[in-house]
Amino acid sequence: MDDSGTYHDSGWPECLEPPRSSDVRTSRKEVTFRFASVHADTEYVSWRPVVLVEC
Repeated sequence: MDDSGTYHDSGWPECLEPPRSSDVRTSRKEVTFRFASVHADTEYVSWRPVVLVEC
């Protein structure tokens, strides 16, 4: 859910976007975030897809 209360179901969270500036040193900022994942597995493979990101 973003600041306006809207859910987004795909794409990269705006708060975690890499800097667009060519000089990364001047555009760095610290971001605090949380994520949630679930355990998914089949007979041959298992993984933990991220299902929620909160910034």
